[in-house]
Amino acid sequence: MIFRFRKRRALLLTLPVLIFCCVFVLFHEVKGEGAMETVTVVTYNVGTLNGEKPSLERVVSAIGKKGAPDLLLLQEVPDEAFALRIAGKLRLPYHAFGAYSANGSGYGLAVLSSRPLVNPAMHLLKPYGHSVLTAEMRSEKNRVLVCSAHLERVRTVKQNKEGFELPWEKAFQILKTELTNETPRSHAVEEILLLLALRRSEETIIGGDFNTVPFSTAIRGMERVYSDALWLTTDYFTGTYIKVGFFLKPRIDYIFHSVGMKVREASVIRQGAGDHYPVWAVLGAHSG
Repeated sequence: MIFRFRKRRALLLTLPVLIFCCVFVLFHEVKGEGAMETVTVVTYNVGTLNGEKPSLERVVSAIGKKGAPDLLLLQEVPDEAFALRIAGKLRLPYHAFGAYSANGSGYGLAVLSSRPLVNPAMHLLKPYGHSVLTAEMRSEKNRVLVCSAHLERVRTVKQNKEGFELPWEKAFQILKTELTNETPRSHAVEEILLLLALRRSEETIIGGDFNTVPFSTAIRGMERVYSDALWLTTDYFTGTYIKVGFFLKPRIDYIFHSVGMKVREASVIRQGAGDHYPVWAVLGAHSG
């Protein structure tokens, strides 16, 4: 009797694991049914801690570590000429660029693509901070709305020459605020969602520096409509901002996509030219 009881208890304990495994497999298999064409995407904030111009060679090396992408979404680009030099190195013939101001300095957002880009539009996120650049990436078979985004950082974190100071007490205070409160980033997300909804695209890819962590009010807002490409990967909590004085580096850079698109692969590229790491994903887009 004791043996049978233990056997039944073992089955009950393993049942949730089996259910999770089945859901995991179904999620990956069902998510992208139908004819698909792949799009390799990289999002990367190329900025440096002290505003110095980043090294072109190091930027291109980080972006191309897994091969040249089909779509590159850039933030804190020094100028359009720098974006065009990256495009030339990676052989991406189409581009869109928009200038904006952040923390008293001038920057740019860029979208670089192997496929034609049409209808580019720059949108400043006032009063919440920073901006988004949208365009339509077209091929013979489909149209994908693409977006490069840069949101306002947490202003209460102090910066020094080595990076941002983040003692334990401050880290937990910021985490609590980001997870539970409305913030400039969550307000900006609502504006972005409205902007993208007005563009009326069945397939959308958004990449950028959201300056907040997974499960924050801002990221939960994005996930009401779009999926995080790193969800259910081992890199979901991998830090993408490395110049912070805390033993856990935060992930603040994301690739979001329409729920009908399938994630074939996704990861954080652990190489950078400044204070961010790029995020990389291979997405399946419907081909018609």
